[in-house]
Amino acid sequence: CLWNGSSCDRQRGTITGGALVSQATSGANFFAVKRDNITTSSVNLAYGFTTKKIAISASPNNTDEICVDWAGATAVCPAANTAGDDRLTPGQTMILDDFAQTSISVIAASGTQTVFIDAWN
Repeated sequence: CLWNGSSCDRQRGTITGGALVSQATSGANFFAVKRDNITTSSVNLAYGFTTKKIAISASPNNTDEICVDWAGATAVCPAANTAGDDRLTPGQTMILDDFAQTSISVIAASGTQTVFIDAWN
C-alpha cells in the first residue's frame, strides 16, 4: 500500500528501476463459455475485447488432453516430448495474468472433450 498522509491506500503495479508503475483496470468486459464439443478440429473463441486475464479449465471428466493456442492461432496438439501449444490434462486449470489477447484456440488430443474459458479485463 501507499501512504497518502492519513491512511494507507491499496495499489497494484510493478516496481521498475525503483519507480512504482500503477496498472489501472482497463474495463469491465467479461467472457465465459463452456464448450463440451471440442474435437480434433481447432476451435477459435473470440472474446470481442482485449483481455487482461484468462482462465481455462479442462473438465475433470475429460478422457484426454486439451491443447491451447493462447494467441488464437490454429491449435495443434504437439507430439510427446515436443514443444508446441500448451497441453491441459483433465481437471487442470491455468490462469494467465496481464495477458492481452482477443481470442484463444483449443483442440482435443482425441475424442470429444469439455473446456471452460473465462476472460476479463
